[in-house]
Amino acid sequence: CQMSKEIERKWIFNYEACMEELDSLLKFKPCIEIKDYYFNDYCRLRNAGGLWYITIKSDGDLIRVEYEFVVDEGDLDFVPTPMLQKTRYTIKVDNLDYQVNVFKDIMYGIYPLITIELEMESPSLVIENLPEFCGREITFDSHFYGYNLFKSVQ
Repeated sequence: CQMSKEIERKWIFNYEACMEELDSLLKFKPCIEIKDYYFNDYCRLRNAGGLWYITIKSDGDLIRVEYEFVVDEGDLDFVPTPMLQKTRYTIKVDNLDYQVNVFKDIMYGIYPLITIELEMESPSLVIENLPEFCGREITFDSHFYGYNLFKSVQ
């Protein structure tokens, strides 16, 4: 079991300014396929790149305590469905790792939903030049919390 404090800001992708550059923005960037099953607001089963995890998070938005357990696939009696599916790309800008999540089954208007996450060491981190691909901040918007997105694919 690993316990950590997650300090994370989130944005919706800047579709207006960056949709035409999306393919070139993500091309050759490290990525991982992720599937999530949410039991509730605080607990999920995740398959990330073939490895299984159970994650339990505290309440909160910007700062949350997170417990993560690796699960042996042989210990899973079944894989629950449906699962929230996304491809997560990592883009480094000004020495910060932005995680760009492209969702498989959720639309944002006519486009697939794309969110950006930035895990930070401190909530007081000042980002002087936010990358252009970061649109409106959604850190405190519960519509974009994992469990609420998951409920939309059921």
